[in-house]
Amino acid sequence: MFQSFFTLLVMWALLYLPDSPRWLLMRGRPEEARDVLARLAGADIDSEEVDIEMQNIKEALEVQSRGGGFKMRELLTNGPSQNLRRTILGITSQFFQQICGINLITYYATYVFENSLGFGPDRSRLLSACNGTEYFLAALIAVPLIEKVGRRKLMLFGAFGMMASMAILSGSSSTATINEFGAPVLETSYGVVATVFLFGFNTMFAIGWLGMTWLYPAEITNLRIRIQANALSTCSNWLTNFLIVMITPPAFTNLRYNTYTMFAVFCACIIPTVYFFFPEPKGRSLEELDVIFASANAKGINPVKHAKHMPKLKGRELDEEIVKYFGGDIEEVRRQSELRAASFSQRAGSVSQNH
Repeated sequence: MFQSFFTLLVMWALLYLPDSPRWLLMRGRPEEARDVLARLAGADIDSEEVDIEMQNIKEALEVQSRGGGFKMRELLTNGPSQNLRRTILGITSQFFQQICGINLITYYATYVFENSLGFGPDRSRLLSACNGTEYFLAALIAVPLIEKVGRRKLMLFGAFGMMASMAILSGSSSTATINEFGAPVLETSYGVVATVFLFGFNTMFAIGWLGMTWLYPAEITNLRIRIQANALSTCSNWLTNFLIVMITPPAFTNLRYNTYTMFAVFCACIIPTVYFFFPEPKGRSLEELDVIFASANAKGINPVKHAKHMPKLKGRELDEEIVKYFGGDIEEVRRQSELRAASFSQRAGSVSQNH
């Protein structure tokens, strides 16, 4: 019953969240879209910055609407948009969130403390409650770091920390002896180490993977495929969640402490995959990400490396890149850019005269 309070709190907060400016433009509500962009940028609604962003989004939406209605087979094709690659990145990120073993801890914390680390029932429940509280607080650490540090660095940091935590859990748990009741018994020092790194695993996950894998698939896919691609990535998350929940009890029965070893190996596999295949979206608009994938494909280079070195694009420069890779009238883009600049200069002149 108490948990319902937080559900109601989230539902109330959702009423005050602004709609996506891209969604508003797709629904023919440009003034509302402009207002949202101005608030996000902390700029005046008639500023050049907002004008440029509006034009970039309109150009991208126009390009993506040329293909007619969406078809599911688009998710299985690459081409300039690299839809298949981007869909796989979203699915993989959600798969990694679960295969790392977080729900071994989240769902089975009391069982782990009692049947793997050898604590009594009451202490196991207390530690489980503390673990959940610590997990919530650790998640807040990522909030100011996501845009400052970047998605890739946090995911790599989290994966390395989770791998190390699982490896140490395995090593410390391997020293357990079995008493006459069939329960594991750890020396106090090993029990403390195992408990610290179980909490440490939760911390690393909360910082690097808890919220990141819901943000990353939404950023990395373009507007045309975002709904369907994110549906598949979410499906990947829950199917892997189900798998982990089902295999954990028999894994502890048969593998015992090597259950942690297994998940340490899974976490180790995350590190090179993120490093070599996951581009960094930090500081990029969604339209810039479209250009990153398209230009990397055209040049035959890795989007990860390209995202790192490609300069920031906006305004006319971004419009021209969109037209270059996705088609359109480059002269019309330039004409619109000149008109926009003239319009802004005229408004700026009017404001200065009024003052």
